[in-house]
Amino acid sequence: MTYRRSICDILPDLIHDIVPYLNPEYCDTKEDTICARYVLLRCALTCRDFTTPALNVLWRSLPSDKPLVNLLSTLGVVQSLIAERGDLNGVAEYCSQDDPRTHPQWEHFKGRASQVHAITLDPFSTRPSVWTKLVPLLRGEPVLPALRRVVLGHQSTGLTFQYMEAELHYGHHVHGCGVLQLITPSVRHLSLLVRAMRRRSATLPVREVLREACTLAPDLESLYISSFIGVSLEALQNHRRLRTVDIEYNDVPDYGLEPLCELPHLESLSLVVNTASTVPLTMNYVRVLVLRGFLIDTEAFLDRVRLPQLRSLCIAAAEEHPAHLIQHSANTFRVLSNKYAHLTELRVEWRKSTAVQDRGPVPTLAGALCAVIEPLHELHELRDATLHFHGFCFAYSSSDIQSLAESWPSLETFHLEFVTLEQRRAGFESLLHFARNCPHLRALRLPTMELTKDAFDEIAYPKKPHPLRELNVARVTFPEGNDLSWEMIQLAQKVFPHAGSPVSV
Repeated sequence: MTYRRSICDILPDLIHDIVPYLNPEYCDTKEDTICARYVLLRCALTCRDFTTPALNVLWRSLPSDKPLVNLLSTLGVVQSLIAERGDLNGVAEYCSQDDPRTHPQWEHFKGRASQVHAITLDPFSTRPSVWTKLVPLLRGEPVLPALRRVVLGHQSTGLTFQYMEAELHYGHHVHGCGVLQLITPSVRHLSLLVRAMRRRSATLPVREVLREACTLAPDLESLYISSFIGVSLEALQNHRRLRTVDIEYNDVPDYGLEPLCELPHLESLSLVVNTASTVPLTMNYVRVLVLRGFLIDTEAFLDRVRLPQLRSLCIAAAEEHPAHLIQHSANTFRVLSNKYAHLTELRVEWRKSTAVQDRGPVPTLAGALCAVIEPLHELHELRDATLHFHGFCFAYSSSDIQSLAESWPSLETFHLEFVTLEQRRAGFESLLHFARNCPHLRALRLPTMELTKDAFDEIAYPKKPHPLRELNVARVTFPEGNDLSWEMIQLAQKVFPHAGSPVSV
C-alpha cells in the first residue's frame, strides 16, 4: 500500500498519461472496443487513484445513450420506467414540464455530458426516448456540447417490422429518432450503419434519419454510410465543408452521386460502383478516389466521370470472367493513362469473383504482364504504386522491370504481386534498373524472380549505392544444381546496402 502511494505521489501525472491509451476511440474492432472499456472500468473500480482518469476516458466515447440516461435516473432528474425491478437499461421518462437545468443535480450531469466526444446512437429503436421531451426544454442548449463524432446504427438484432410499418403507415417517426436530438452543430464526423433487413419498407426511415442528422450537424467534414439499401444523398447538398465521403452499398446509381458534385471541399471519395446509369459526372475537387466492385464496372465509371484534380486512386475489383482479365485490365489502365496522367498514387487489387474462387484455389493463367500494364507506362508522376493480381498467373521478364523503372522515375514505393510461371520470370539482376532510374525508391516488393550464372557477366553496377530501405522478393530460383545464394546476397548488398528486409531464397 505504501509503495502504491509513493508512486502516485512522485509521478502524479503518470496515470493520466497512460490511461488515455485505452481510449476506445483508438480501437479498430468492436471486440477491441469492448475490451478497452472493460479494462477502463476495472481500473476505475480497482484503485481510487485510477478512478478519475479512467472515468474521464470512458465518458469520452459512449457505446449508446444509455449511460447518459442511467446517470440522469441515478441523479433523480428523470424517472426510470422499470426502476422497481432495479434494472436501469436506458429507458426513462422526464415527468416534469420545468426546465431540467433547474434540477439541483443538473450541473453534475452536465459535467459528465460535456466530456462526451463520440457516441453511438440507435435511431431505429422502438423504445420511447427521454430526449424527445427533455431536449426541447433546454431551449437550444446542447446536451453534448463537445460532441464531435456520431455513429448511427442498430444496437439490437433487428427491427420490429410490424411496428415500423405501422409508424410509416400513419406517418410517424420511430421512437428512436428522439436520440437524434443529441446531435449538435459541433459534430464533424457522421457514420450511418444499416444492417440487413428482411423488408425494404425501412427505406423511408433510413432516408429521414440521414436527412435529420445532416440538418442537425451542418458542418460535417466526413460521412460514412454502410447500408443494405441505397440512401439518397440529397441531404448533403448544403454541406459545404464535407471533405470525405465513404459509401458502401451496391445499388447507388450514378445520378445518386450528383449532390456530391456541388461540394467545394470534397477531397476524398470512396464508393462501390455499378453500371446502373451512364450519367456523366464532374467532381472538380476530388483528389483521392477509392472504388470497389467488378472490374468492368470500375472501368466504365472511370471512363464517364471527370476528376481533374485526382492524384490518388485505389481500385479493389473482382473479375467475373478470368479469361477477360487482360482485356478489362488493359482498358482500365488505358483510361487512367488518357484521363489521369497526373496520378501520384495508384493501388490496384484484382481478385477473382466469389463464384470463380469457389471452383478452387488454382491460379488462373492470365498471359503476359506487359500486355496488361503497358498503358501504365504513361503515368510518369507516380510515387507510390501497388499492383496485386490475387490468384492470377503472369509471365514477365526483365524488360518489363526495365520499362516500369524507366517510366516511373519519381517512384518511392512499389509493390508487385502475382503468381509467376516457371522459366518465364524476370532476372534478379533487373533490380539494377530501379537503382539507375528511381533515385527516390525506398520500398520494393516483387514476385518470384530467377538468377543464372550468365547474369553476372555484364552487370554494370551504379556508381553510388542506392538508399533503398526495404527489399522483398518473394523467392529467387536458380538453375538446377546451382546454388547462387551467396552471389545473390552480394549483388543485393552492393546495390542496396541499406535494405532492411531480407531476400527470400
